[in-house]
Amino acid sequence: MSDLARRYALALEAAGVSVEQFLESAGAILEAPVLWDALKSPAIHPRQKQAVLDHLPIWEENSSLLRFYQLLARKGRLPLLPEIVASAQILRLERQDRALCMVTCVHIPSLAQQDRLRETLQKRHHRKTVDLEFHLDPSLLGGYILEIEGITYNLSLQGKLRGLSRYLEEVSVP
Repeated sequence: MSDLARRYALALEAAGVSVEQFLESAGAILEAPVLWDALKSPAIHPRQKQAVLDHLPIWEENSSLLRFYQLLARKGRLPLLPEIVASAQILRLERQDRALCMVTCVHIPSLAQQDRLRETLQKRHHRKTVDLEFHLDPSLLGGYILEIEGITYNLSLQGKLRGLSRYLEEVSVP
């Protein structure tokens, strides 16, 4: 998550736009491939993007949200929308003393392993709750990669083999 995306998410919050309203509007845009491709295209002039945004029905209840999207269009920042969405979700979790951990693994751990992992992360990151989201990747060979609050813990077999390889290279250099 970029610092710029986080600043936009904070500005949205300061403007009084709820995270839920923003996520709903962003979902409507991101889930419409033709619309999203047009809005993020550098070939389309910002004024044309603003005109398209003006005619979308998702702004009826919140003009602040429309102004936010118009600002993104004017500044050429619409391609940041997925990052701003992720930042808004992380900010919401932080306000609730929660964190989201993306777990990449070969197979889903047992419930007992998930509980131990969750407890360890809660203590290490000083959070009341840590939510786990799993993504499967057989190329890891074993173990897992954890991504939480901008920190990556590579506890995979593949990562350990890379670390061992680097160590052996360093040791063998005279």
